[in-house]
Amino acid sequence: MDRNRLAPIAILRLCGPFSKDIPPGIDWPEDLRKLICVYVAYLNGGIEVDGSLIGDIDEAQIIEHCRIIKSKGVKSIVINGVFAPSDFEKRQEERARDIVNKNYPEADVVISKEGAKLRLEKLSILIYLHSRESRVSRTRKCGNPQCLHPCLRAKNYHVVS
Repeated sequence: MDRNRLAPIAILRLCGPFSKDIPPGIDWPEDLRKLICVYVAYLNGGIEVDGSLIGDIDEAQIIEHCRIIKSKGVKSIVINGVFAPSDFEKRQEERARDIVNKNYPEADVVISKEGAKLRLEKLSILIYLHSRESRVSRTRKCGNPQCLHPCLRAKNYHVVS
């Protein structure tokens, strides 16, 4: 892997008081995690495994972190809500993405729910690739739909050579 070509990402975890002791990419090599996950914020929000609310998102808090991320020059953002696949009513990740898109339109934002049917260890890699490919796929496409996982093909992303 050519680590010089990896783009840094910011992670906004909607978790309330939970999961702060488990950093994103915990199963990655430490040097790779530090290279890619350059900014992590643990924000209000999140859903319990049964779908009940841990807490609602805080728009002002998300806007503040957008400002910090923008000041660091990071343009790929992952929004990861605790048990987001169980969130059919509040749609916290989608609402947080809307806030980020409004306040930092130059950023590429992906939500974890879009890859939630995958096993956890594959999900973190897929989310990173999704944020990376969304940035570079605007230049030219390889034309091979088998290059990407089906959930990325559904979003019309393409691998760039």
